[in-house]
Amino acid sequence: MIVIATNMLRDNKFGMLFRVCSSAVLSIFDAVTDIYVVIQYRQSAELYGRANALMAMLATNITI
Repeated sequence: MIVIATNMLRDNKFGMLFRVCSSAVLSIFDAVTDIYVVIQYRQSAELYGRANALMAMLATNITI
């Protein structure tokens, strides 16, 4: 049953559209949560260095 469903999603135009859209939504949600975490870290004096490290990692990933 799973193999049939996977093949239908792979071969169907709407299956591809679903995969692309769901991946885009998850990627945007991930970016929003990363930004939220950086903001929260920057507000804390003890986590300020980690916020800068996280921003550097995000910038490197975006650049690559």
